Amino acid sequence: MEVGLEFYHYIIVCAAVFLAGLIDAIAGGGGLISLPAYLMIGLPSHFAIGTNKLSSAMGTVISTSEYIKDGFVNWKNGIFCIFVTLAGAWIGSNLALLIPEKYFSIIMIVLLTGLAHISLNEAAGTAKVVNITSNITALVVFIINGKVLWPLGLTAGAFSIAGHFLGAKLFVRNGTKIARPVIITVLSLLFIKIAVQVFQAL
Repeated sequence: MEVGLEFYHYIIVCAAVFLAGLIDAIAGGGGLISLPAYLMIGLPSHFAIGTNKLSSAMGTVISTSEYIKDGFVNWKNGIFCIFVTLAGAWIGSNLALLIPEKYFSIIMIVLLTGLAHISLNEAAGTAKVVNITSNITALVVFIINGKVLWPLGLTAGAFSIAGHFLGAKLFVRNGTKIARPVIITVLSLLFIKIAVQVFQAL
């Protein structure tokens, strides 16, 4: 797919992905920041998800390794969750690709809004192991179907790594106090963008 990305598009995405990595490592829910950033620069929904999975997986590997190193992973529960996540992520990603673009964009906005107050409650290392399993599984599906913009995804991935590394080092119990205002702001900007597009199309 040919996508005319400008330098400022990279700046927007990389800044958002760094912040998302930082938030994700501290409190979870970083995808609520990074995915809207890909959508705001005009990527089609399927490409936005696939490219986001690439950058997110790169960063999550770093924070997950930090949590494992510090002993925050309950492997007894984690192993079972990994296998369930593998199946769910594979099925979910393939189903997502079957939904037409025009409908999928609306579905994603609804889901992002609904998850904004849920995904911030887990910051445990076990959740990180499950998260990286989901990211990599979904990424494989999107790669197979050609829905990843590699230059943007790899560039953003470097910023994701930096954000996750810093976030893992700053891990604290009250991380949600930092994350929630940022996520609400990003989602609000995305809603405004979509509203303007709908108004212009009328």
